[in-house]
Amino acid sequence: MEFSNLFFLYLFLPLCVGIYFLAPGIKLKNAVLILFSLLFYCINRPIYIPLLLFLSVFNYYLSLCRKYKWVVLFVTCVLNIGCLLFFKIITDLPFPLGLSFYLFSMLSYQIDVYRKSGERCKSFWHFLLFISFFPKLPMGPIVRYDSISHQLTNREVDPKSIFDGSLRFVLGLSKKVLLADPLFRTYEQFLNQQSALSAWLAAFSFTLYIYFEFSGYADMAIGLGKVFGFSLPENFHKPYSASSISEFWRRWHISLGSFFRDYVYIPLGGNRCGLLRQIMNLLIVWCLTGLWHGFQFSFVIWGMYFFLLISAEKILGLMKIRFPSILGRLFSLIFILYGWVIFSSNDPMSLITFTIRLFSFSAASASPAFLVLKNSLPLLLIGTLLSFFAPVCKEKCMAYLSGKPHRTAAFVTFCQGILILILMVLCTTSLIAAASKPSMYIGF
Repeated sequence: MEFSNLFFLYLFLPLCVGIYFLAPGIKLKNAVLILFSLLFYCINRPIYIPLLLFLSVFNYYLSLCRKYKWVVLFVTCVLNIGCLLFFKIITDLPFPLGLSFYLFSMLSYQIDVYRKSGERCKSFWHFLLFISFFPKLPMGPIVRYDSISHQLTNREVDPKSIFDGSLRFVLGLSKKVLLADPLFRTYEQFLNQQSALSAWLAAFSFTLYIYFEFSGYADMAIGLGKVFGFSLPENFHKPYSASSISEFWRRWHISLGSFFRDYVYIPLGGNRCGLLRQIMNLLIVWCLTGLWHGFQFSFVIWGMYFFLLISAEKILGLMKIRFPSILGRLFSLIFILYGWVIFSSNDPMSLITFTIRLFSFSAASASPAFLVLKNSLPLLLIGTLLSFFAPVCKEKCMAYLSGKPHRTAAFVTFCQGILILILMVLCTTSLIAAASKPSMYIGF
């Protein structure tokens, strides 16, 4: 059961929200969220509930040990990383829902406690809610305990936060159902053609698809968190507007990038050492980033690809070589687009074949691609506008409205309410017609 599922939207979620707001006091509200989070996990992967509970108990109670802290850190890291490697490499069992995300939350908690840069959790039930909270469970963001610790014991929800959270959730749902799913079908249609044009359009379709799917789920998680009084970290910030590859990775999957920055790159020396050491640090980080996604060929090569690009940027920066902003954005987008080609490939031969197709120009073979393009052009244009320009327009509109009278704000809220209703009708109609495609990142 994913968020883009009619059972979740019209039974699970309303029941959870209704009982949550009827429950008096923060303790009972937390109990409701724990219960529904475990129920959510049971519906998706019931056989892995004991694993989730075991890891939560193990990590929480070992973190309470104040002696031999380095032993505690070593043991918990071995267990958590070993568990991840077991399911990524050794076994053919179905991958536990959200394992990579909640294990990294556990790792960050253990490291912060060891460093004394973060507080210890004083209640197992708070820790269990921190780990299992269902809005962030399937696809993140990777949440650190310090960022929500105070919200576990003291949070308030007002009508505005519920409305804002609902709007964010519906916008995320629309990204997934109305944009990502159709874009993936368009991607498959272009992929089945044999021309260079179809190859470029397939790559572009996939670039839009993966953004709307992953950022859509992040929006849904953040929106649901806000409804329940939690402020979850942002995971995307106009990534395709980046003027460099390094900037792109500060804007894409922010919680994963910040995890590797704070717990791997900086402890290794970060930018404080010589160029060769910095390159080695980047190599380690990007090896781990690729392997976090999986041990398949495509993810390993994808990680190495971005390692080379970011290393090249670092060297060019030291040589004082700068590109105009518009060229930087164009080059970055082309490199990012090919990065998604690597990411989506199944094996080395399919990657080589597709790369050759990108540069095999033939007017005759392009005819079928034009037919698919004619049917999908509105979708591609809307996707392009929303991914490249809508975030900037939204920020400017919010800045403009912040100084306007109350009447204007009330009218905007009314329009947003109408938008929620329209988008929910469109999403529901789409889901009735065809079930939503299972999300790619749900397996990570």
